[in-house]
Amino acid sequence: MTDSVGAPWRALAASRQDSARGPLSRTVAAYGVKRTRLRANRLGADRPQWMIVGGAKIRLKRKCGLLPREPLEVGMRLAPSILLLFLFLSLFPGAGLSQICVDDGDCSGDDACIAGLCIAPVDDPAAYAAAASARPSSYLRLLQLPALFEPDAEECCFDLDGDATIDDAFGNLLALQATLIEADYQGLLDEAIADLTLLRVFDWTELPAGLADGTARFSIFGALPADGVGQADLAAGTGSVILDRETFGEYGALEQFNDGVLASAVHAATGNGFSFTLPAETIELVFSLRKPRVEVPLQESAGGGCTGLCTIDEERAGDSPSLVGGGKLGGLVLADEYLAAYDAFYRTCTCSVADPEEPVLFWGEGASSYEVSCNTDNLLDPNDCDAGDPCGQLSTFCGTIAFLTTTLDADYDEDGIEDSWTAGFRFGLSGTQIDGVTLPLEIFSDDFESGGTSRWTVP
Repeated sequence: MTDSVGAPWRALAASRQDSARGPLSRTVAAYGVKRTRLRANRLGADRPQWMIVGGAKIRLKRKCGLLPREPLEVGMRLAPSILLLFLFLSLFPGAGLSQICVDDGDCSGDDACIAGLCIAPVDDPAAYAAAASARPSSYLRLLQLPALFEPDAEECCFDLDGDATIDDAFGNLLALQATLIEADYQGLLDEAIADLTLLRVFDWTELPAGLADGTARFSIFGALPADGVGQADLAAGTGSVILDRETFGEYGALEQFNDGVLASAVHAATGNGFSFTLPAETIELVFSLRKPRVEVPLQESAGGGCTGLCTIDEERAGDSPSLVGGGKLGGLVLADEYLAAYDAFYRTCTCSVADPEEPVLFWGEGASSYEVSCNTDNLLDPNDCDAGDPCGQLSTFCGTIAFLTTTLDADYDEDGIEDSWTAGFRFGLSGTQIDGVTLPLEIFSDDFESGGTSRWTVP
């Protein structure tokens, strides 16, 4: 099996290692509650001290300009926090204590602020996989675009801009493109999951026993199926996987959702990214969904097709698809990444592009709006392309490309210019078992040259 899983992740890894400390760390929880960082007091306390206790975020150090002068005053100041702490510990006795953060300065030692939580470095992926094998994990068996559902499109999944309406401009854009170029995007996604080109695993690094209310978090890895395991096994929750080492960063998974809350078996969280490949017949669009948030109704081995930790999915008799993933995923798709993928593809079109070293598309933020255009000096007569060659559609693409800017509806970098699309997906999970991690690529190369065939190591 080729290393198709790790390729898009490696392409994003450099940027993700920095962005893993994530724009979403500016929120306290999945509900977008703003958090204000404390100023230094005279003790030099330049960071707030927070704990997650049973789903609640408690600040244990209060802002103060002077040291309390009397023991009684100390007691008066600490009493409310101590009372709250014992109250939540009594309500959620199994809850762990973790320090949430805004940036790395809020963390101690070598820990880093990853998606809102201080995370320790992961020095040994094999040891990580061994620990993960004892935790619940889930396989991404469905990833769906509700805007493309038949017979009726539906809006999904979140109000991402605060205007009290569900946002999915990217889904609407794909629905329009699917009509213009007769592309079956959902069918291509289904195929990528069926042939294991798209294989993602959720490692539940914290989850209350019995899905009780409390804090919960997960990390997302690319993976390969274990020996003898097929997609049907994974979809049924009876398969096992090997984590792809290429999807590890310095602090574990490159993509983590660390500020989640589980309430009534529904997990809500935000994260630092969600990477996926949107396949097409001629081009693969590799995205990292920015400012992602999820809402996941969970169940454990409840029968009826659920083995392990699964989503509660929706069966829709007579509709297509007949099974809709119960999980909801929302976030932003950057126009920069979307257009870069098309530019890279069209540069390979020798029949319609004069110089592959020169750009085909120009894009970026202008003085007051996002701008995109084709490099007309680098275009050839599209009639030189063979019939049916998608490169022959370049002139049509250039004729409609300005329309793309009118569909942008989100401002990712908050500079007053809309530069991204809101997006909504549905997804479904089935249980799985993590059985190890792939060997480093250099070890695999040596092993392969000596006649070996396995990249897998089972801790």
